[in-house]
Amino acid sequence: METLGQVQRHVRFEEDDVSKAKVLSRTSPPGSIRRENEKSTSGVQTKEKRKYTVWGGLRATLFASWITVFLILAVPAGFAVKYADQSPVVTFAVNFVAIIPLSQVLDAVTEELVIRRGGHEGMLIVITFGNAVQLVITIIALIKNQTAIVRTSLIGAVISNSVLMVGVGFFFGGINRLEQNFNPSTVGNSLNELALSVAALILPTAMNTFRAFGNNAPLMAKFSRGEAILLLLSYICFCHYCYKTHSAMFTEPHQKAELRRVKAHHGDAEKGIAQIGARLAASAGGATGENVLLRQAQEIPLPRMSQPALASALIIVTVLLGFNTTFAVDSIDGLTQRTVLTQNFVGLVLLPLLGCNPHSIILAAKDEMPTSFAISISSSIQLLLGILPLAVIIGWIRHDDSMTLLFDGFQVVSLAVSILVLKYMTDDGKSNWLDGVVLIALYAIIALNAWMTPDPVLGRG
Repeated sequence: METLGQVQRHVRFEEDDVSKAKVLSRTSPPGSIRRENEKSTSGVQTKEKRKYTVWGGLRATLFASWITVFLILAVPAGFAVKYADQSPVVTFAVNFVAIIPLSQVLDAVTEELVIRRGGHEGMLIVITFGNAVQLVITIIALIKNQTAIVRTSLIGAVISNSVLMVGVGFFFGGINRLEQNFNPSTVGNSLNELALSVAALILPTAMNTFRAFGNNAPLMAKFSRGEAILLLLSYICFCHYCYKTHSAMFTEPHQKAELRRVKAHHGDAEKGIAQIGARLAASAGGATGENVLLRQAQEIPLPRMSQPALASALIIVTVLLGFNTTFAVDSIDGLTQRTVLTQNFVGLVLLPLLGCNPHSIILAAKDEMPTSFAISISSSIQLLLGILPLAVIIGWIRHDDSMTLLFDGFQVVSLAVSILVLKYMTDDGKSNWLDGVVLIALYAIIALNAWMTPDPVLGRG
């Protein structure tokens, strides 16, 4: 029979392995964990070939969310109202709603890709496909020569991700906790990249204000293209920093926050004793760290779609998303002429909401703050240092001098204030629900100003 000291060592060993298993499930590709699982159980059972069904694929994509089930009919309705020559208000409203279920399906397809890839590649897939809606809006607006919508929607998407999504995550994550913890160094490095992009937008705006280029649009275009190349190089360096040289900083476990308790409930002591007894029994019964790792690996979801089905779903959703986005962008001018909505409110608030990734809020509510920040902040970095410079380069290829980094002063100031407040709020590596309220209020103030300010003051291009 084991002594008490041996039992305690078993308990500590199991606890350490549980924490290691959690780290392993977050940082290692699920495929590699499953392969290790298969190796460790090869002597007990044989590997069965994974079978995929049509129903499994539908459940993974079309029926993954109740929002998709209820709103998917808006997709064909968007085609119907467009080709039936309905009013721009109806066309925009229906196609705006149609983009919502398509983005949900795209998220579900992204999750399937992450299950197959995992690790840092999986995180980059989540961030990239999370910005897919905004990328489609940008390309369609560029093709339609609506560069004002491109600039306004990109700024709005960054503010939505870095202020609204982070604020809502702070609120729901901190409502039952005294405070949440995260690594201020990694968050600060990410916000430094956003500060660089803000500086890249302030300089053309200042030069235009002081008439450094006069009214020379080609000269402003050349300056913007040079900045775009530098921003793209900076984004490449940031990705190499996050996913290669300093990847351990972004995957190390963080200090979990305990749920706030007002008073002890009846039976809590009995539950605690029962949990300790269960752990001691597991130790005495020979539960090892390997078994703990095995149980953690078995909890990782398996893919429910074959690779051809996954590729087909991705192509179909992207094509439909392109059509519905085109119909919505085409109707913006008519919408603003017939309603009280301004083009800037549509571009700065409404369209960016379609690209917001709710996973960051869910993760923050579960106290997974590093991953939540990785989705929201890294998405903003990709928008400003990746998609925006890419839009300028596409305008360069199309010989379009109107696609520059010259933004309206209100938009640049709104972005700068958002990054400044977020930088100041995350310096101590802690957050609470009141921080979330402050960020949500800041977003509401920006949205209110966009609503009240007329288009001729804000609009450019």
